[in-house]
Amino acid sequence: MHDGPRHEHSHNHQGVNRSGPALALLSALLFGVTTPLSKLLLGDISPWLLAGLLYFGSGGGLPIIPCLIARPDLEATLIESSQKKAIYLREALKTLGLRGQVLPRLFEEVEPPPVSFVTCCALDQFIQKLPALIDWAPAGSTLLLFGGESLREELRKANVTFEAFLIPQSEKRFLFLAAD
Repeated sequence: MHDGPRHEHSHNHQGVNRSGPALALLSALLFGVTTPLSKLLLGDISPWLLAGLLYFGSGGGLPIIPCLIARPDLEATLIESSQKKAIYLREALKTLGLRGQVLPRLFEEVEPPPVSFVTCCALDQFIQKLPALIDWAPAGSTLLLFGGESLREELRKANVTFEAFLIPQSEKRFLFLAAD
C-alpha cells in the first residue's frame, strides 16, 4: 500500500473509495451507544467495487458477522490469531451460511489477499503495528480505521493519503479512510 508520497485530504480524493463512509459513520455513532453494534463498518458498499473485505482481530465475530448477515453479497477473509476464536468463527460462518474464510494467524504471517477493504478491531499494540499494516495492505485497498488524533498523527508520519470523518455525537473519534 505504501509506494510513495501520501497527503492528507479533508475533502473527496479520487484514490479513496467513498461508497461506504455514510454507513460506516452511522455504525460509528452506534459505537458510543452500544459496543456490540458499534463496529458495524460496512453498509452501503457497492458489490461491483468490492473485491473482498479483510478483517483481522476478528475475536468473537463482532462486527463482521452482523455485517455479513446484513450484506450477504459481501465476502470476507477473517484473520484471528487465537485458535479457539478462529474455530468459533469458522463454525459461525458455516452455520449461518456466510461467505468467507478464517485464517488462524497473525496478519504479519499471511500473504495479503486481493481485497478492496482492510479493517481491524482490538488489535494489540495497534499504533505500533500501524506502519506494518500500511506496508502489508494489498495495493489498491482502502484501510477503514477508527481512532483519534494519535491515529491521525501516525497516518501523517507514515505519509499516507487519508480522509477523516468525525463520528457523529463525538468530538474526538474519527473514521479514517486511508488509500494508496
